Parts: sequence; C-alpha cells; structure tokens
Amino acid sequence: MGMRSSAIEELLKPGDMIAGRFRIVEQIGLGGFSVVYRAHQESMQRFVALKVLKSTASDDEKTVERFRREALFASHLSHPNTIRLFDYGHTDDGLCYIAMELLEGEDLADVVRTGKPMDPGRAWRILAQCCRSLSEAHRLGLVHRDLKPENIFLVRQADGSEFVKVLDFGVSKAITNFTNASRAMAPLTQRGTVFGTPLYMAPEQAMAKTITTAVDVYGLGHIAFEMLTGHAAYDETLTPMDVMMRQINDPPLQLPPPLDQTPFSPLIAKCTIKDPEQRIPNAAKLLEHLLHDAFIPYMGEERPGSKKDRKTLKNLGGRAAAQDAPQALETPVEADPRSKPPSVEIFSDLEPVAAAPKKDAGDIAFDTILGFLAQFGDAVPLELWTMARARVLPTQYMGLVDFVIDQAERYGIIKRDTHATRTGATSGDSLSFCNPGFARQLRDGFDTLVEPVQTHRDIAALLLEYDPAPRGENLTRVVDHLVRAEQHRQAMGLLWAAAEDAAAKADGREALQYYLKLASLKEDFSPWPDQAEEEALGFEPGEIWIRLGETHAKLGEQGAAQDALARAVAPNGPSPASVRGRAFKILGDLAVSQKRYVAARTHYRHARDSFRESKNPAAFVAAIGAMGHCALMSGKFSEAKELLGLALNRSQRLQNAVLHARLGRFMARVHMQAGSFEAARAQLQSALKVFEKINSADEIEEVLVELGEANYAEGDFKASRDNYHRALRLRQAQREFSRETLPMEAERAGHIDFAEFADPDPAQIGLARAFAALGELDAATEFYEQALARSLASGERLQQARIRFYLGDLSLARLQFRAAARHFEAAEAMAQLIGHTELWIDATIRLAYVAFDAGDSNQAYKQLSEAMEMAASRNSPGAELAVRAHVIYLQLLEHEFRARGEAFAPLLAAAKAKGLRRAEVLCQIFNADVHTARGAIGQAQALLAEARIGAAELHDYALLVPIARRERDLERQIWRADSPHDAAPTESMQATITEIGIGSLVPPITNARRFFD
Repeated sequence: MGMRSSAIEELLKPGDMIAGRFRIVEQIGLGGFSVVYRAHQESMQRFVALKVLKSTASDDEKTVERFRREALFASHLSHPNTIRLFDYGHTDDGLCYIAMELLEGEDLADVVRTGKPMDPGRAWRILAQCCRSLSEAHRLGLVHRDLKPENIFLVRQADGSEFVKVLDFGVSKAITNFTNASRAMAPLTQRGTVFGTPLYMAPEQAMAKTITTAVDVYGLGHIAFEMLTGHAAYDETLTPMDVMMRQINDPPLQLPPPLDQTPFSPLIAKCTIKDPEQRIPNAAKLLEHLLHDAFIPYMGEERPGSKKDRKTLKNLGGRAAAQDAPQALETPVEADPRSKPPSVEIFSDLEPVAAAPKKDAGDIAFDTILGFLAQFGDAVPLELWTMARARVLPTQYMGLVDFVIDQAERYGIIKRDTHATRTGATSGDSLSFCNPGFARQLRDGFDTLVEPVQTHRDIAALLLEYDPAPRGENLTRVVDHLVRAEQHRQAMGLLWAAAEDAAAKADGREALQYYLKLASLKEDFSPWPDQAEEEALGFEPGEIWIRLGETHAKLGEQGAAQDALARAVAPNGPSPASVRGRAFKILGDLAVSQKRYVAARTHYRHARDSFRESKNPAAFVAAIGAMGHCALMSGKFSEAKELLGLALNRSQRLQNAVLHARLGRFMARVHMQAGSFEAARAQLQSALKVFEKINSADEIEEVLVELGEANYAEGDFKASRDNYHRALRLRQAQREFSRETLPMEAERAGHIDFAEFADPDPAQIGLARAFAALGELDAATEFYEQALARSLASGERLQQARIRFYLGDLSLARLQFRAAARHFEAAEAMAQLIGHTELWIDATIRLAYVAFDAGDSNQAYKQLSEAMEMAASRNSPGAELAVRAHVIYLQLLEHEFRARGEAFAPLLAAAKAKGLRRAEVLCQIFNADVHTARGAIGQAQALLAEARIGAAELHDYALLVPIARRERDLERQIWRADSPHDAAPTESMQATITEIGIGSLVPPITNARRFFD
C-alpha cells in the first residue's frame, strides 16, 4: 500500500495536494472513520469537502471497500436534496478520499440536541425534503440504512430558507442490481452483521434480517418523533442492546398530547410499525402522505391552492373513474391553519384497496385505450396518436377510441395542449394526462391487457418511424419498449448511436446517461451477441466501459472513470487486447492527471503489452513514450531518456512523423529539466514543422508555447516573445473561426481535469514574462492585467494570486512600493484562502523586500518573522530554511556585505541533507553574492552553475534571469582585472538592469538598497 496511512494522515496539512487536484485548506470535521477537510479544487475553481479515510480504518479492507461503496452509490444520485459527490479515488500512498460539495450550515443533530420541540411546519419541511432525496435512492434500489440527525444537514440559503441535504451513504445497501454494483464488489458483511444507529434502527435491521426501503421509512419516523418532541424515543435507555430490543418489541411510536391530535401522530405510527410488510414501503409513498390535505396547515409556501395537484382517486379505470372524476377535481376551500387538523382517517385514501372490483368489458376498453395513449408518454402529439390508433390499437377497440378520449377529456383525465413539433418550427396539438401518476399506473398495468411482446415491438417500430433518431425521454421510451419486446440488440444499438452523437457534440452529461443505460442493458442481456451480431452492432462489450470511463473523466469524475475502466481490463473479462490497451492507456492518463506517476507507469506498461498483443505498433510505441514521461515526472531522468529514446527510434522506423513529433515534445521536457535548452528548442522546432504540415492547430499552439519557454530559458527573450505572441494570435484566430462552437468547447475544457501544469493561459502569461525580461515593463504590465481580468471573470483563484504576485514584482522593480504592497497583499490573501502555503509565504517574504527597499527595515524583519511563524505552523521545513536565508540576506544588505556571511553554509548543508531543493537553490544564489562581494569569483561562479541546474529542475526559468545577470557581472569583474584598459566588454558581458525575472525564487533587483557588487 506504500506509505502507511498513519504517516499520510500526519502529513495532511494546509497546502498539501491530494491526487494532484485538491489543495488542503483546513480540517472541518472528524468522525470515527474519516477526517473531513475544506479543500480547493484548482482545476474546477471550487471549494470542496474532502473526506479522507483515517489511518485507524484504512488498513481494514472491508472499511476501505465500504468507503468506496459510499462514493460509488452517491455518484449515481443527483437529487438536489442529496449531497453532491464530485469525485473519489485513492493515491499511490493508499490515501482514500471522496470530494463532495462543501456545505455551510448545521446538521439536524445540533438542532435536536437542544431538547426543544421543533415547530411542526419546520419538521414537515425537513421530512418532505428527506423524502425527496431518498425517493431517488429507493427508485434506484438503494437503501441508506443509517438515517439519523447527524446525516441530515440543514443549509441556510440566501433568502433565509432552510434546504436539506441527506449525507453519508457509507453503509448503504443495494437491494437490486444497482448498476450491477454487487458484481463489482465482494460481500462486505458476514451473515447476521448489523449496520445502523440503534436509536433509529428498524427491527429487521436489528435482527439482521432482509432489509427493504421500509428500513429508511422507519428511521425517518423516529427522526420525526425526535424533532416534534425534542427527544429521541428511547434516549433514556442505557445500552445500545437495550435500545435494539425496544426497537424489536415495543409498539409503534405514539406522539404525546397535544401532538397526538395532529396528522403527524398517525403518520409516525405508520412509519414505525414493526412489520416492514405493513409499514409505509418507501420514501415516495411517505412523501405522498406528507402531501395529503391534512398537512396543509404545516406546508407553508409549499401549500397547494387546489386539489387538482393531489388527486387521490382509488380507481381511475372505466365508467367508475368517469363518474368519480368531477368530485375529485373540485377545488376545496382553503384550509384554516388555526383549525384542528383531520384525524387518523385522513390517510384512508392512501391505503391499498382490499379487493379490486371485477372489471367489465367497458372498463377494460377504457383502460386499454388510455393505456395505449400512456405508452407514448405523458404528453402525446396528436399526429403520433393518429398514427398509433390506426396502426397498433386492437381492431375491437377502434370504434370506441373517440368516445373514450372524449370522456377522458371531459372529466379532466386528459387535456389538449400545444407542443413543439418534430422540427421545432411550429406548434401542434397534443393529448396530455392531467395526472402523470395516473399515466404511470396505466403503463404499469398495460401488459396484462395486451400481448406484451408483439405490442411493444409494434409501438417501438411506430415511434422510430415517427422519430428515426430519438433523444432524451423519447429515446428512453423507445428503448423501454424494445426491451419489453425482447429486442435488446436494437435497443443497445440505438443507445450507442445516441451516446456517440452526444459525445461528438461535447454533451458529456447526455452521453453519460446513454452509456450508463447501455452498460445496464449489457449486464442484463446474456449471452452477448456472437461476432457477426457484434459487428452489426458496431461495438463490443469492452467499448462500453471505455466510453463510460472517458466520459466520466471529461466530466471530472475520475473515481467513476477508474471504476468503469477497471471493468474493461478485468482479468477474466471478454475484452480483446485492443480494448484492454485503450483502457489501460486512459487509466494511465488519469493517474498522470493526479500526479500518480508510479501507478501511471504501471498502466502504460500494461497498455504497451496489450498493444503488442493486438499488433498495434503505433499505440505500442506511444505507450513506451508515456512510460518515459512518467519516469521524467518521477525524477528518473536517465530512465526517461532511455525510454523516450527507444520510442523515438521505433517511431522513426515506423515512418510515423506525427508520433515522432509528439514523442519529441516529451524528449524536449527531458532536455529542459536537464538544462539543455538548445537541444529542447531543436526538438520542438522539428515537432512544430510536422504539426504545421498536418495543420494541427491545437498542437501548433502548444508547441509554440513550449518553444517560448525554451527560448526564455536560453535567454533569447525576443524569440520567446515572438513565439508566445504567435501562439496567442493563433488562439485568438481559432476563437474567431469557431465562435459558434466556443461555448460548448469552453464548457468541455472546464470539465476535463487532465491539465498537468498550473497556468490555464500560458501564452499570455509567458508573453508578459518575456516582455519583462526585455525590459518592456509597460507591455508586461498590460498583458498581466489582461490575464488578471480573465482570471477574475472565470473565478480562477490560484491564477489570480499568481498574477498579483507577478504584478507585485513589476511594481517592485519600478520602485512603486505602494502598488507592489497592494499586489503582494492581494496574492497573500488569495493564497491563504485556497490553502496555497508556498505562495502565501512567498508573498509575505516579498512584502518584506518592499518594506526593506522603501527604507523600513523594522517592518521588513516583522514580515519575515510572520513568514517564519507561518512556515513553522504549516510544518514546512523548506519554507523555514528559505525564510532564515532571507533574514540573513537582508542583514548582509544592510551592512553592504561587510559581514562574512558564513551563516549560509549550514543552511545550504541542511537543505542538501533534507532534499529541500528550492531552499538549496536560494542559498546557492545568496551565498554566491557573498563570495562575489568578497572577491571569490571562482566560488561564486561554481555556486551559480549549481543554481542554474537547480532552476531547470524546479522549472523556475524566471530564476535564470537573475542568475545570468550575476554571471555576467562576474565576467565583467574578471575583464576589469585581466583586460587592457582600452578594451571593451563583449555584449554578453554587459548586464542590463532592465532585465527582470518575474515571479522567480528571488525578488527582482532594484536600484534602491539592494546590490551585490
């Protein structure tokens, strides 16, 4: 498992990055098995609640699996009253995490803990919202199993209203084939294991019997009792075992007077019946009870104005329904909240009818005709219904159709509306059911009235003739008919085509729904078609999991993506080598995006082997290159160079110029990290020619940015400026060209979480940096301010902080101390907000230099003292060493380097010993200044040469600018000592005071109190 979880937990502190995407800000919660942190997800520009499994639980396989189960189940729930899950997964070190929406408010436990009875209206609203959340879960076959006040969160909204979020599906249970979750998981419990909290536990749960959705209804009954009375039903019972025995043996709960005269009393009694068969069966049915007229006094703003929205007819079939309809649709007198609510019998109309009366031929005709209408939806275009009555209705009912439709319309069962036609250009008439619930009942009983297989086949054929390429609800309806007609292959083909179309249009959410339905059908449909049928379908089973993985990944749902892709590469699965290779490749890409390079390399190795088996040489070579990239990002330069060299040679032998160019970009990174900037530039220029030849605009732009960086690192700032400028113009041209599709592309880019580097707009940032290095500070300021405006508009907090930092450096270089202080303070505040410890401390250090250059040494040391305290509180030894180095450096500057400065030696040794590369490079530069002041030119040059290598490894290419200036100053000193008086220094020796390295490890040199010669 790598590093033990206990060690991981100790290391989690503000500023830490989890899975390369979530930056810890602060701890906000602590539970028995997990810790919850406030974290900032930088790629999505949002704060999240990051739930991390504790060390005491992470060594237990069943607890880890239960943690994953919570994530898996919650990822399928989308109701607003259910906490939203963004992502889940684990790191290479074994840290398991779930990223959820960050809620502001309090849980219900905090409210009921006061012991004060809750206002019944508030209790009703909380219960109703809980039911809405759980109705979705119950419909999907998911039981919560641990409902309690702690798992009901109350969010206070801007208008003062209270919004409920149901939390923690960690001990949930799938009681149906919940997206086939049971097939992907080993059983978590032994027979007889009990899950839940005793005070809210159903009897069948306490006895470890089979559970149903009625378990959650029982829990809600106890929660309702506690809200209304101010105490839990059995809170005076001493032991959990005694509580469980009372749950099993005591009668249903009864509210005390005067609450026993409210409709809550019979409702709670119905919820807490011991026999689950007699209890309210699920949350949807409980919500029906809560929406009964008896609760009108408690509904507040949700109070309906008429009975039309709450029809409760026991039997809407045949003539009886037509006779009862007028009475059912009468508008009642508004209830008086001060009047005594109705008593127990208010729920009689929600009870199941003991024995349904036998239907005569008229009833059957009525139900059959309206049943056919309901098969086409709740609102059916008249054009479609005209086709249906002529093509699919049984002939014996043809003469009754007009009469039945007329009667149903007369008594308010259906109505005529207008609707958008298939073209969307005009409007047409439609027949709509006034009560969608009644239409659903007709659909549920339809198969008993007809020959189902042939009827559904005919209906599906008619729907496809009416709309050959259905989408959304229409597609769902067609697929449902095809499945009931046992036409699984055709249903899957339609779903695949629709999903591929949605994916091509970058509509990830729509595509995901189709792929999920397709996966469910694939699991239910056995056996899978043979090869000939598979070719007719156009895809094979493993393709479904790959598409699901890709779609989840593009939506930022990386945990769900990994789970789907794992199905495609299952050891005993049917996927061919080509599909496994693609799945492993995407798993590798996901791991790279999370900076899990060890895992990524393993995935790419499996991809390489699969592509070799499937005889796909280009993909095989690309996988080797990806392995080399992982080695590079893991700091294994020799291995990276070897693997990438091998891949480049093989791509050349394949005469695949495009692949060779893409691998060349990876090799350029190796050269950049090694400080071989000229070699990197040559590699990138070669790649650029290939991409220009095939007119790959995105890759041209990316390579131009990389060339701009390589030129900058070389010190060729003009070439850097030109390449960045060209990249920026290309992007603007692309936006102009694709203005109509830009919103879609922007949305898609916002959800893809594959970015490895931080700058979302490097061309603009790089261009400003190049202008600063050329001394064109006005132009640099202009482009930084443009970038800042973009980041403010998009809410990119980290980018805002960085650009503020860069603008602070520009102001500092121009001796504009007030402006510099404003920018650094803004960067400091934003970095603190998002938990970016390094940038926070760097901004505080820069404020010290602003004070020092302005002549206020006391304020400078005060700022450094704050930075030291911050570094110590964040347990950041590298930052502590860096702050100490800055303190010594300012002291040396104050005394014009007359002090000996040996204090850097122990700092440098400590940084090397602890592998603190950033602090080491800083000390090397400062120590070089000391040696320069003392005339030890050779020692200074050696230190700067080491610092140059370190800057390349740190990707701090801006740091190369002050290093180069120092090196030129040393060359100038050597010339002064050795050259004739009439000679002139070469151009390369002429240091230019306007050259500024913005945002580097050391602050820009000014003409104020800082110098080193």
